[in-house]
Amino acid sequence: MSDRRMQQYSVTAVIELLRKANEDMGNLVTCVSAFASWCSKTETMLLSLMMKVEESGFRNLDPLRAEAVRKCWEGVSEEYLQYRTSVSHHSVLSRKKLI
Repeated sequence: MSDRRMQQYSVTAVIELLRKANEDMGNLVTCVSAFASWCSKTETMLLSLMMKVEESGFRNLDPLRAEAVRKCWEGVSEEYLQYRTSVSHHSVLSRKKLI
């Protein structure tokens, strides 16, 4: 094989690796953005709950309100599990692309 052809192949391979790296970075940014959004929503919910509990005291919390809080946290838990699954899936795909 001539040196020129070897150089072309190397450049083509490098360009493909850079393209894949760009795609993986885009996926990483998407995941980090989703996680940051989830954290922000969770923090807002926690602060809201904390203020309500401080205002009325936990023992005075209406049972219906307590049930609503429990359901809200079940939703947070489900969103977190979906996020973890998504990150794991993207991680596996990224590793497969490198192989």
